[in-house]
Amino acid sequence: MDDPGLDPGLHRAALAGLARINALSFAWMGLARELRAVHYRLGRSVRLVDVAGGGGDVLTRAIVASGVPVQPLLADVSELAIEVASDRARRRGIALDVVRCDALAGALPPGDLVACSLFLHHLDWDQATGLLGRMRAAAGVGVFVNDLRWSRLGTVLARVVPRLITRSAVVHTDALLSAKAAWTDEELASMADSAGLVGAVVRRAFPSRMELTWSHPA
Repeated sequence: MDDPGLDPGLHRAALAGLARINALSFAWMGLARELRAVHYRLGRSVRLVDVAGGGGDVLTRAIVASGVPVQPLLADVSELAIEVASDRARRRGIALDVVRCDALAGALPPGDLVACSLFLHHLDWDQATGLLGRMRAAAGVGVFVNDLRWSRLGTVLARVVPRLITRSAVVHTDALLSAKAAWTDEELASMADSAGLVGAVVRRAFPSRMELTWSHPA
C-alpha cells in the first residue's frame, strides 16, 4: 500500500478491501464520538482535518454517524487515494475539501479537530512523534488518533480476517505487516508525551485497536 509504484487497479482494490475491514471493525466510531464532543464544546460546525486519510472511508462513516455539522478536509500524499475519497464523499452527499500533502513534512492544514486513522503503525518512533507534534500545532481544539494496537490477537486476526473479506493480495500482505508493526498503548502514550500532548488519553478499542484523544486546555 505504501509503494508509490503500485498499480492503480491494485491500489483501488486494496482501498476497497480496507474500507470493508474498517466498516466491520467499527474503525470510525471513535472519530464520530470525538466529532460530537468537539461540536458540543464549540457550538458550531467542526472543521475536521483528516491526516493521511487514504480512501476516506473512516472519515465519511464518522461524519455520517456523528450527526453533527462537519467541514472536512482530507490530506493525503496519494492522488489516487484523494480521488477515491472524493468520489466516496460525493456519493454520501458530503462536501469534502482535499489537499495533497506529505504528513511527514512541513506544517499540516489547520482545523478544530486534527485526526489520523490507521497510519501511525507505518512510521518509526521519530516519524510518529513528529507527526503527533505537527497535529498538535495544527489543532485548534484537539487531536484524535485511531490506530492498530499490538497484540497476539491482532496478529491472528490479521492473518485470517482479510482473507475472508477481500481478495486483495495487497491487503492480505499489508494487514499482517501492519499488525506486526503496530505500537502498544504504552508506546503511543509515551510518543504523545514527547510530542507535547500533555494529558492525552489512550484507550483500547475493539477489536485490537487504540485511540488517543487530546484537547487544548479550555
